[in-house]
Amino acid sequence: MLERRSSAAEGSERLKERRRRGRYRTRILFGILLILLIGAFMWLTWQPYIRIQHISVSNSDSAIFSLVQEKLVGSYFGIVPHDSFFFVPEHAIRAAIIAANPGLQAVSIQRDGFTSLTISLNERVPVARWCGLEKTEGAAEYCYLFDAEGYIYRAADPSDGRAGVATGTPILNSFTVYDSLAGDAQEPLRSNLAHAKATPDAFDFARKVGSLGSPVTMITFHGDETDLVLASGTHVTYVVGSEEVAFADLMSAKSDINLTDGSLDYVDLRFPAKVYLKKKGDTVAK
Repeated sequence: MLERRSSAAEGSERLKERRRRGRYRTRILFGILLILLIGAFMWLTWQPYIRIQHISVSNSDSAIFSLVQEKLVGSYFGIVPHDSFFFVPEHAIRAAIIAANPGLQAVSIQRDGFTSLTISLNERVPVARWCGLEKTEGAAEYCYLFDAEGYIYRAADPSDGRAGVATGTPILNSFTVYDSLAGDAQEPLRSNLAHAKATPDAFDFARKVGSLGSPVTMITFHGDETDLVLASGTHVTYVVGSEEVAFADLMSAKSDINLTDGSLDYVDLRFPAKVYLKKKGDTVAK
């Protein structure tokens, strides 16, 4: 009886050992197969029919073309090439292009087949000019263009067109903006305007005021106040963010206000339901 139990136990141990060895061989075979597959894939990445050989840039800029070529040179740790169809460094290419061209808002990279790459560029749209903190009479201004997000991306050129004028880069608004820079920025280029979020409403308000007879030429932000300068020379001042109330107050006093003849020094709309005018040294509440 004891011998039978001992034989059964030994048989069970031998079966467990065979199973253990079988699993071990299976893992070894699987590891070898995996190494072969990885090696085959790495070999494939180096083949010319699976590597980028043709680059197309939407604006045909040779500098961008050269930049892309530069990013495709070399390999990842000497294992796979940068120009492999499977490992194109899209993030690095996109970051390098935008870093070298702040006027670009987005870069699209598309693979065409296994050997071609198409780079599509989306340029920023200038909404107005920024010319510093405030206008200095008699001083030559050096201005920049900024987009709808208040991002300053290049110096303005005298040939840039304003309000639909077909010369240079068309700018959406004809007025000039004066504002401080956001954060601790010291240089305008690649910085944001401090009142970037307030500019859309300020622009709409400026266009409404301009529709009353004299277009707005300058918009200046001072802390929580905005000052509009009309072509007639009149200043219109209001609190940032109160455009709707300020325009309603302006319209309520429209019959007593002439914004076109330059007779008013300023119109003060900073106080709800009140319009203060300064004309020839007198201040009158309307």
